[in-house]
Amino acid sequence: MTDGASPAPHADPALARDCTYCRGWGTIITDLGRHELCPHCQPVGEQPAPAPQPSDARPPAGARYASPSGPVATI
Repeated sequence: MTDGASPAPHADPALARDCTYCRGWGTIITDLGRHELCPHCQPVGEQPAPAPQPSDARPPAGARYASPSGPVATI
């Protein structure tokens, strides 16, 4: 995999089996070189949301945590 590339989405092989558009793979490669689910045989909009990145994760309100720069704090 090259830098900045994302892994290919997971296709349902049972749905892709007889698809002539993706030739049974369930994914296609776009003109921009990205892997995407086949629009002809794979359901659209049922993909799981991407996992949150560590910078996106916030502790719940009132949680106690140790700050890297000081003592335990309460949010």
